[in-house]
Amino acid sequence: MTQYKYLFKDDATTTLATGITAASTSLQAVSGGGALFPALSGQQAFIGTLIKNGNPAIKEVVLVTGRSGDNMTGLTRNLSGTGALTWNAGDTFALLQPAEAMALFAQLIDLQSQLTNYAADSGTASAYHVNLTPALNASVVGMPIRFMAAHDNNANCTFSDGITTASLIVPGIAGVPANAMRAGGIYVATFDGTTFQLGSAQRFDMILGQIGNAQVPASAVVQWEASLVIAFSQMSGQLQNGQIASSIALPGSPTTTTQGVGNATTALATTAFVNPSSVLGSYRKDPDGNIDQWGLCNPNGGTISVTFPIAFPTACDNLAFGQVSGGATQAWTPTGSVSRTGFQVGNTGGQTYWRARGH
Repeated sequence: MTQYKYLFKDDATTTLATGITAASTSLQAVSGGGALFPALSGQQAFIGTLIKNGNPAIKEVVLVTGRSGDNMTGLTRNLSGTGALTWNAGDTFALLQPAEAMALFAQLIDLQSQLTNYAADSGTASAYHVNLTPALNASVVGMPIRFMAAHDNNANCTFSDGITTASLIVPGIAGVPANAMRAGGIYVATFDGTTFQLGSAQRFDMILGQIGNAQVPASAVVQWEASLVIAFSQMSGQLQNGQIASSIALPGSPTTTTQGVGNATTALATTAFVNPSSVLGSYRKDPDGNIDQWGLCNPNGGTISVTFPIAFPTACDNLAFGQVSGGATQAWTPTGSVSRTGFQVGNTGGQTYWRARGH
């Protein structure tokens, strides 16, 4: 049956002006009797009861979808299942509360379960499909439909509510990434007039493989509609009384939260990281991948080899020398090629500061 919004009025009772047959789809009330009943428009209706004059045990429940004055139109006969009957002028037509009408309304337990907008998916990995009960007359913008997926999704999948088939999207991202939805998961799709928006899937494994060099590209971070869901099992042992632990042992590499002084391993660096010195000098790694290194050496009139605190991964791009405060003016120059790991410097004088930059 087509779904309607059902209307009511108090004490709506009249009689038939003329008789109708079992096949009639309209009835005429006596003059002024129609005004006692609801005015109808669009997908509105009311359910009336025909009652035999002189024998109230004989009844027929009918659906009325249109009313013009005293003329009731668009009748669906025999809702009570007793059979459509022939009715005569003077028989009663009333707006009562038959069981057939009451069964169409949701009760509190129905609203709580919300089963009318939930269904199991009966489609494929590329095309999710649900059949709601009762079936929709039309797709409704803003109506959430909950469904249990039968398959993991492929990229750029579609969703159908039984009326409209359209792309299933994540707002701001377009198509749902492959495997963001899992078989057995319950999701929500909402029609926006053009597409269905997915509003209840959070998967942290979607950004696996997108993190490099301790940086997270903006395109790799996705916050979908609905509350952020955190898999607490992934944080086992890392929370203390609702607070983030001050030191977390991480698996693999990197293995600790903060570098120690002189530590040149692949440990994480936090705002506490300064790594101020090593045996021969100091260094700093910039976020763009460049490295600054500096130190103090003393050729003392000869030539010495200086090893950088850490080797440049690719090359040393620049090497400069500077005079120590209070020292004699000198000219320090490399005496050989500058490598990724160090250089040689010679001079007739004493100490010199050096600074190297590379990548």
